[in-house]
Amino acid sequence: MIRSKNLTRIFTAAAVAFALALGAVFLSACGQNSEQLIRDSLTEELESIKSMDESFMAEMEADSTFQQLEEFGIDANTFFTSYLSGFDYRIDDVTVDGDTATATVVLTVKSINDFMTEFESQSMALLDDPSIYTLSMDEMYDRIGTMMMDVLDGLPANETTPSPSPTNWSTTPGRRRLRGSKPSTPR
Repeated sequence: MIRSKNLTRIFTAAAVAFALALGAVFLSACGQNSEQLIRDSLTEELESIKSMDESFMAEMEADSTFQQLEEFGIDANTFFTSYLSGFDYRIDDVTVDGDTATATVVLTVKSINDFMTEFESQSMALLDDPSIYTLSMDEMYDRIGTMMMDVLDGLPANETTPSPSPTNWSTTPGRRRLRGSKPSTPR
């Protein structure tokens, strides 16, 4: 049987990867052209996801939550390559008011909710298949992993504006990062 707690943790962590692109993000900014600074920083972060750059992928592959996919014969790189297929973004608006900024970001991304619904449906159908009970645990996990990737591969990427969540915007040497954001799953 599938360990739904592990799957929920896996997909929650995937949502965290996209939390930096929340629809209305509260940021602090300074400088002469704060709106452009925010837009450029968001673009840099989102482009690293869109292009699946090495450092982003290495960070995701190193996450122990995603390493649990190996139990089902799936490596993190394969999972993220499928999940990010069709990923895109649009920064619609950046408004700066003093030291606070609000950015509206629209994502084109696969829905984790749609994935979970379809995966659960196919899992229930699998339980009705008597041949599943003749498989070894390794064979069953391989079959579940194949089903998981088939469901993920078959999902379309849809446009969504994630719910707003207060976040802290901080600078680190050479890179701007969002901290303290809540995960948001596309609908």
